[in-house]
Amino acid sequence: MLKGLLERSLSCDEVNRRSKKFNDWINIMELLEVEFSGPSHTWARGLSDETRKSARLDRVLCNNERASRFSAASVRYLPTIQSDHCPLLISPNGFVPLEALNKPFRFQAAWLTHEKFQEFMYSNWSNEAPLVPFFILFTQLQQWNKDVFHNIFREKRELMARI
Repeated sequence: MLKGLLERSLSCDEVNRRSKKFNDWINIMELLEVEFSGPSHTWARGLSDETRKSARLDRVLCNNERASRFSAASVRYLPTIQSDHCPLLISPNGFVPLEALNKPFRFQAAWLTHEKFQEFMYSNWSNEAPLVPFFILFTQLQQWNKDVFHNIFREKRELMARI
């Protein structure tokens, strides 16, 4: 169901009446709103804080059948470019977290100095394994970095602050 009527920066009685009528229609039709991420408002107009008006006008709705068929569906509100409305990116299967997509693997030379690094590599490295499945080791290595080696950059900043 829709979260609320007043998802606007400014409102008036007529707008509230129309919003309520629209929400009532959605409830009668038993439509559900697809989960979204991004800005809270999808439309904005005005050049200054005094004249700016905004609202969440753009939504993705579906019926119960589609909601159960595409339970992981998600909508992402993208930044506006030339319109006063945000474009909507709809994924029926959800989105991969951006940090997982944009975070490249980086080998840290300092890992070689850790007493448990060799042990970790010997227990996870396989000379016989094909290369593609071997890439799983990189994700294991990143997790090892978090669990065992920790964040050397943060620790360096903390040490520098203490000095």
